[in-house]
Amino acid sequence: FMKISAKKYAISLYEATLGLEEAQARGIIKNFIKILAKNNSLSQAPQIFKEFEKYWNLKQNICQITCTTAIPMDKDLAHKISSYFVKELKQKIILKNEINKNLVGGAIFNFGDTLIDASVKQQLIQLRNNLINN
Repeated sequence: FMKISAKKYAISLYEATLGLEEAQARGIIKNFIKILAKNNSLSQAPQIFKEFEKYWNLKQNICQITCTTAIPMDKDLAHKISSYFVKELKQKIILKNEINKNLVGGAIFNFGDTLIDASVKQQLIQLRNNLINN
């Protein structure tokens, strides 16, 4: 018995539901869950749906960006950040704001394999390193 990876399940689910009406897709998803249960793979469901979302976004040219800030972003700032990344990445953007009260200020952006640390702490570290090395 070969174990199927969450990514393979996710790609199969994507391909099985592509272009279907919502009611049809729901039926496919119900059958998919039955298959997971039959294969004793229900515990993989959260990871499968996470992989499905990643694959869906890839195929739909959508980039999901997590922006971590000390306080919640207002709509205007969120719009400016989204617009910037739409221009830079040439993709549709889903911007998710996470709060980390340990951040002094600034923001940390995370998407795909990319991390952009624009936090005040990181800027202070860079300043200190520049002063030490120069």
